[in-house]
Amino acid sequence: MGRNSEEVRKLKERLETLEKWVAELEENLTKLVERSYKLGMIIEVMPLLNSTLDMDELLVAIMESAQIVMQAEAGSLMMVDEQTGDLIVKVATGPIKDQITGMRIPKGEGIAGWVAEHGRSLLVADVEKDKRFYPKIDQSTGFRTKSILCTPIKLRDKVIGVVEVINRNDGSNYSEDDITLLETLAHQAAIVIERAQLHQAALEKQRLEHELLFARQIQERFLPDEPPRIPGVEIAAKSEPSTQVGGDYYDFIPLPDGRIGIAIGDVSGKDIPAALLMATARMALRTQAEEGIHSPSEILFKVNNTLYRDTSPERFLTLFYGVLDVQNLTLNYVNGAHNPPILYNTRSGEMRLLEVGGTLVGMFENAQYEEDMVQLKRGDVLVMYTDGITESMNASGEMFGEERLKELIVRHGGRLSAMQLLQRIYDEVRLFSEGMPQHDDLTLIVMKVT
Repeated sequence: MGRNSEEVRKLKERLETLEKWVAELEENLTKLVERSYKLGMIIEVMPLLNSTLDMDELLVAIMESAQIVMQAEAGSLMMVDEQTGDLIVKVATGPIKDQITGMRIPKGEGIAGWVAEHGRSLLVADVEKDKRFYPKIDQSTGFRTKSILCTPIKLRDKVIGVVEVINRNDGSNYSEDDITLLETLAHQAAIVIERAQLHQAALEKQRLEHELLFARQIQERFLPDEPPRIPGVEIAAKSEPSTQVGGDYYDFIPLPDGRIGIAIGDVSGKDIPAALLMATARMALRTQAEEGIHSPSEILFKVNNTLYRDTSPERFLTLFYGVLDVQNLTLNYVNGAHNPPILYNTRSGEMRLLEVGGTLVGMFENAQYEEDMVQLKRGDVLVMYTDGITESMNASGEMFGEERLKELIVRHGGRLSAMQLLQRIYDEVRLFSEGMPQHDDLTLIVMKVT
């Protein structure tokens, strides 16, 4: 009888052990089925994430997928503001999504801020017991957050955003498996976000290239075909475009009394608005000059007010305008904050800068300008230029500078024609900045009295 009792006891123990094994297997199988189901859902949503390159649509797809996969009551996807480090709610789901979309979370604040700052996931089962919780959203919306699972979205170890899910629908807590699941989704999200960013960058590059091409066409359309031909005076002019639109401008204006207006300027900016400002300045200057106004300073006063009235405050230009009397060889000029032209007499060695004038054109209303007059004589060389010449840089970061330009004029002004001197200056600038990108236009007008 004792032997049978012992056998029964051992059999019961084995049955109990077997029941535990079965229960554990059932539990593990349930978890495995649930995990497989969720992984299957991630696989199912991937085509959705890959279906668009529009960033806004993509972020919505990511967040909606996260809410479904994680069975969450609510959730949000936030992106890091690169300027401030704040988190901006780009997409939200759940009952208060409209109230919190666009909201900013200060850098490092809340669960999401902590995740963004530390670059790792965080599961908080009870937010009331966690000091990192940011209660202001609940306070402002009336929503009640109980638990949060938040994970970073990373590109090459750099956190670009976070995705968080709030309150499981069944009231249970999120698990370690859920962390892995959300991290998997965040990793896939990072891949498609990067792809969308690259696509947007390519579109933006293409747009800028078209814009720059159009601006360049505007710029080139308004440059003179050739300089005027004047007995006893050689004039050469050239504007060499940079890889960007620099807004350089020059013009020769035949005036009603036989004199010739000469203008050279540089517009702020490197875009279509800059090119349009150049065209506006050219038209305004020509209109005033051709109406018979003799004073360069009066013309610049009127041009300044036209540009001030018709353009935005951040748009302006530097402008030198001179009126050449071809009979008496006098040059009345005004300089609106432009690089002062260099006047050099090859016979006497005398050099002066034509800098009388005033401030930037188009920046201040009713700006006053002074004018001056120079008597040109045989042997004079006048070089007008834009800052692309003197600010060209070599590999050491050194600028070509005004002094080098003066030395070139002194060395070669006497023996070279206007065109030859112009070309020599271009050659020297290119040689100086060899191997460096040309970021600004190179514009020159060379006038020589023979």
